[in-house]
Amino acid sequence: MEIEKKFAYYRKERGLNLREVSRDIIAPSTLSRFEQGKTHLSAVTFVQLINRLQVNWEKFVPDLIDLHAHILDELKWFALAGNQSAITAAMTEFLTIGGIQENMDYADYCTLLLVHYFDVALSPTDQTVQRAMAQILDTPLWSAFTIAIAHELVALTPVISLSALLTENMAQLTRLTDNRRTLFTSGLADIQLDGILRLLRVGEYPAAQTAYEQFAGGDTQPPFLEGRLKQEIVRILLQAKSGESADFERVATILNSLQIMGAKEYLRSLVPLIQPLLTDAGMTTNLFDLPALYAAYGSHWRNP
Repeated sequence: MEIEKKFAYYRKERGLNLREVSRDIIAPSTLSRFEQGKTHLSAVTFVQLINRLQVNWEKFVPDLIDLHAHILDELKWFALAGNQSAITAAMTEFLTIGGIQENMDYADYCTLLLVHYFDVALSPTDQTVQRAMAQILDTPLWSAFTIAIAHELVALTPVISLSALLTENMAQLTRLTDNRRTLFTSGLADIQLDGILRLLRVGEYPAAQTAYEQFAGGDTQPPFLEGRLKQEIVRILLQAKSGESADFERVATILNSLQIMGAKEYLRSLVPLIQPLLTDAGMTTNLFDLPALYAAYGSHWRNP
């Protein structure tokens, strides 16, 4: 059953009319159109309506999985697009709704995004990072939400804790079953590679090399082209840090290819991670305007 039809079923089952359910959230006519499949609702609005119905979230599985993924994707897109106000508004809504743990978790995720991408100084930041780290290290099998939190912690957790995060990330990779491999391999691979890049930026070469060897020696590699290209860049940067001859022409070719492919969102996440390392290594290229690439994609993400 489609999610809007499920919603209509549980609303009627509880004897609630459109006006009662939508009060102070959306117009009754909008809710009616949603139930008819004629319009879509934002993830935050749908969360509010589900809470109003007081329906067990498990009733919407597997649609609930899609909903969580949509919320996470939407919030991350806001971050990459530099839309600080949208993330702040979403955080305020989640805190206002309260009630269930998912809402508080999403509020924490918004906090991490604001600190990570916009360097916003929020008073509970340290507690949020500590709470998030404790949560992921104590979770035997990560979900899409846990992976999203871990991805932000790669940039925000103290460097002394980063190796522990990457070790647990590798443990999660080895625990993937066939039905979870397709869903989560890409996210876990990104966490590992981004963590290695951060270790390199702060001069922790031995730890970075160890984390890369653990990753490259496993049987789970990035499933998508972009991830494999990032792994190739990481390998070359490790060579450069070790004093070996590094193939920066290959790095330039990869970055040029990503620009030609129009992979703007991926470049927004990749370039800030590698820019300091490429600058330190004195990389130049004739394939494209390297300073222009840095200016377009490398200025909004905190480093190291």
